[in-house]
Amino acid sequence: MTSRGFSRIVAATAAATAGLLVLAGCSGSTEPAGSAGASDPNAEIVVGSQNEPTNLDQIFGGSSGVTEVFTGNVYEGLFRITDDAQVEPLLAAETTVSPDGLVYTFTLEDATFHSGKELTADDVKYSLERFVGDESIAARKRQLSVIDTVTAVDDKTVEVTLSQPSISFTYNLGYV
Repeated sequence: MTSRGFSRIVAATAAATAGLLVLAGCSGSTEPAGSAGASDPNAEIVVGSQNEPTNLDQIFGGSSGVTEVFTGNVYEGLFRITDDAQVEPLLAAETTVSPDGLVYTFTLEDATFHSGKELTADDVKYSLERFVGDESIAARKRQLSVIDTVTAVDDKTVEVTLSQPSISFTYNLGYV
């Protein structure tokens, strides 16, 4: 078979599949499934992806989009990025920035890991240092390369000193 014939078969198959998907999305009713629009506690949402995660550890990278999928769904950071690209505190209850823009002090929310262990400043220090460490090939490592030192001041306070001011520092933390 010629490459032109093969291309036509692929195009025809893609068109037929698209048509079937459109028809499958059509419904004879404007009412949601279930009785009178009631929610179904046993409902499932299945999400397909062409990329399987290569691992669950952010510092070892991931395939396209995996980092973004896991951040917020598996991991919780100091901040999160909203759908309208705003930075919201998540595990950082309070943030102060030094006048020179080099020292960020985060007071942590009360939070626990899945195991029941309480979140401490040492956990945040460990995570940030590991993320920017030599072994890390994290997708967003470069954006956080401005981190110079991380200090656990006490159980609920973390101080991050930057090597230079970064207007996007908290935004970038929203992906870690």
